[in-house]
Amino acid sequence: MVLSKETKDYLDGLGKDIRWKKKFIWSGIGVFVFAVLVLIASINFSTNWYKESIKAKSELRQDILNEIADEGKKIYDANEITILRENTQIMQLWIKNNPKKAEDFLRFKDGYNASKENH
Repeated sequence: MVLSKETKDYLDGLGKDIRWKKKFIWSGIGVFVFAVLVLIASINFSTNWYKESIKAKSELRQDILNEIADEGKKIYDANEITILRENTQIMQLWIKNNPKKAEDFLRFKDGYNASKENH
């Protein structure tokens, strides 16, 4: 089979065009693979950073709690403090209004405190 010069030129151009497209496709695949690897590495680094961040926060909180405990102080719920304050005010008012019955209560309180100290 004999081909004309135009057909040969067209087929040569088609071959060059196919090689160029093949290089372009392989380059695209390479960039895609690289992008996936970068994505995986980014997820890994960010997960490790987040874990370390949480760990550092919990260590910092524990250090603060240890400092507070070293000073002989504690952290209490604000609602409990309010309830204790109200109960103390009620007891003081009751003692003030019932001095005879208050003597029994104060004697009981002194005995209770003494028994706590002995144990």
